[in-house]
Amino acid sequence: SKTIIQSNQYAKKKGLQKYKYVLHPKTKGFVCLVQGLRGLDGATQVIETIYDCTIAYKGYEAFGDFRVLLGQLTDEVHIQIEGICVDTLPVSDEELQNWLIDRWALKEKSLINFYESGTFLGNPPLLESSPPKASFLYKFLLYNFFVFSGIYFISISNTIIYFFLIQLVISYAMSSIYGF
Repeated sequence: SKTIIQSNQYAKKKGLQKYKYVLHPKTKGFVCLVQGLRGLDGATQVIETIYDCTIAYKGYEAFGDFRVLLGQLTDEVHIQIEGICVDTLPVSDEELQNWLIDRWALKEKSLINFYESGTFLGNPPLLESSPPKASFLYKFLLYNFFVFSGIYFISISNTIIYFFLIQLVISYAMSSIYGF
């Protein structure tokens, strides 16, 4: 994709590893965020844990918005989540930046393993389950309903918050009912 190409051009310019499945992380923003969440005085820590989430879609190496609009959805979404205690992160900006780059390299290896074997790196395979299958027409209509209802609520509302709240409630209800 275009973003992977741009990310790899950046990698070439900076002498970094090229990736197939992940984009290079925004290290300056991450470092600034973590240092800010640790607190300005070093004693007032705002959060204790950050979460590293890796998402893979069975049947698709990259899952874009265009496929969602066409109703071309995957039957399985795999998510690997790891909680990382902020106290265990490096303290200096440079070490924290290097930690994030190493973390992204591990994320790339985990996705390579997923698309080759069906499991994330270091995770045993899950037992197969058969989620309810939705027809193409059903998926197409459902997701286009969300898109057009969103456009409608944005056009009639002075604030976008109503749109997000309604979409959140509808999405939660649909996922509870149909197991998305």
